[in-house]
Amino acid sequence: MMRIIIQSLFSILLILISIPPLRANTFRWLVTPDQYDKIEFYGDGIYKCHQDGRVWLIDDSGDAILGSKCDSITPCVNNGFSLLLENIGEQEATLVGVFNSKSHKVTLVESGRFVVKLDYAFFSDDRLPIRGSNGMWGYLSIDGSVAIPCEYSSALPFYSKCAPVKKDGEKSRKYIKPNGVIAFTVGVNDAQIDYATPFFRDNTAYVRYNGNRNAAQIDRKGKVVSKDKFKKVSEWLTEYREHVDYNLLFNEHEPQDRFGILKSQLEVIQAYDNNAIVRMNGKMGILQLLQGDFILGEPTKFSKTEKKKKQKIISMQLDIPEGLSYSDLTFEIDKGDGQLHEAETKDYQISNDKRTITFEFPLSAKANSKNANLRFVVKNHDLIIFNVDEIQVQINSPDPPNPDDKCVICGGKKHNTKHQQCRKCGYYIGDVLPQFKCEGNGHHDQCTYKPCRKYKFKKCNKGYEKNQCPQSRGKSHPRP
Repeated sequence: MMRIIIQSLFSILLILISIPPLRANTFRWLVTPDQYDKIEFYGDGIYKCHQDGRVWLIDDSGDAILGSKCDSITPCVNNGFSLLLENIGEQEATLVGVFNSKSHKVTLVESGRFVVKLDYAFFSDDRLPIRGSNGMWGYLSIDGSVAIPCEYSSALPFYSKCAPVKKDGEKSRKYIKPNGVIAFTVGVNDAQIDYATPFFRDNTAYVRYNGNRNAAQIDRKGKVVSKDKFKKVSEWLTEYREHVDYNLLFNEHEPQDRFGILKSQLEVIQAYDNNAIVRMNGKMGILQLLQGDFILGEPTKFSKTEKKKKQKIISMQLDIPEGLSYSDLTFEIDKGDGQLHEAETKDYQISNDKRTITFEFPLSAKANSKNANLRFVVKNHDLIIFNVDEIQVQINSPDPPNPDDKCVICGGKKHNTKHQQCRKCGYYIGDVLPQFKCEGNGHHDQCTYKPCRKYKFKKCNKGYEKNQCPQSRGKSHPRP
């Protein structure tokens, strides 16, 4: 019974081992961490950046949105518009532009022409209360034009297509529609109306009159519903923020685990979908998670004569995943001396489609005389995004064919360097020069004889039918 269980577990283990490894996550910089003191998610594909006391908007390609640089930018409400402000005071600020989060464009307004109250610096019913250069109040439209002229001494936000306004010298208080037409006039016993609020969600508003000594609740027609009841504009603002999406246009998420693999190099501040705001070296940047990974091919070795000295040259091929540009990457290679060296342009060639890079570099004279242990690192603006710690290269294995040699099996034609190469022994398979031919046709297995631990052939020529290991000079081993 125990034997069956062990065999079953062994079978499961073999299945697990046979599963191909998952590809690791790959990242690219949308915004490199070299200039911004602070970055915040602002909306779908939009970020708010802070630097030297100024703020502006950038898109998810890292490009600044034209005209968005200012002192402060308000959050977007559910209609998708926000305000660009300058000269921020305790209660007021100068309006310099309107940002449309849907089109990602800024509409600038005439410099210094309008002032807004910070308590209600937002569009409601597509109207914004503004004070003009004449000191009077009116309303701005979302396209940056004046919707209602600045002719009122007081003007509050719209809600449910009504807003309270007042002109100097008038006892009554008027409520107007978004087109500026009067909806109705409020009067209580011919008393002076001193104060009026926008409409609340229950379709009632509140006024104070008679020198602010009395209060009343009114309906949508301006009639008194109940006396001695009153709510402040601050209460209306609280209700508005609770029931209207006066927040960012997305739900924030905690930093995701898939960005956590970078925690040894940087700090993940916020993560949303495939993007993350990070801090590195005291500055903030934006990283994007990509699908796919780098693919590093098996290293090959050949020799060439350089200044009358024979050098061992290592060749490796790297495939770059979609979404990354080779021009943003730097490559560091340990050439066998235990030190990482930044690859120079002479050390690699780039394919026409810019997705494959072939590295060719001389092996260090300090490399192990039998097996060189190399390391390969890819960086994107100092962030390590791909790292291979151990790359084994057999120093004394035969050199691959020289493209200038002529292959006698190929009919005297120049040697085809695209012949398939055996990953076990480094020999080539197929029609190649005999001294470089893998006689086992690439079907290798490790020899089970402990003193040898080299390779035998699963499918072999007649010379190896008796389980002889060609890498131990034909020595015959006991069968396992």
